Amino acid sequence: MKKKEEVYKKLNEYRVIYNAGEEHSAMDSSHYYQAYSFEEALDFHDAMMKKRGYRSQIVNVQMYCPYSHKWIDQKKEPPNKEGS
Repeated sequence: MKKKEEVYKKLNEYRVIYNAGEEHSAMDSSHYYQAYSFEEALDFHDAMMKKRGYRSQIVNVQMYCPYSHKWIDQKKEPPNKEGS
């Protein structure tokens, strides 16, 4: 009897770079998330912002590559979505 191969998805480390909004646009901050995709990392970030009552603008989303030890941009253009 042959055993079924189990498929596991790999969690990646994502960095969401954001700023506090129009009044504080000179200061960027970042949060790090373990997620399966950059969309899931953005969902985690939006949920965290809503929970704390913060408003922010997302500047960039990057994924960490453990082999090259570099952060890779996931989108060339920042998303239009504004965190609540």
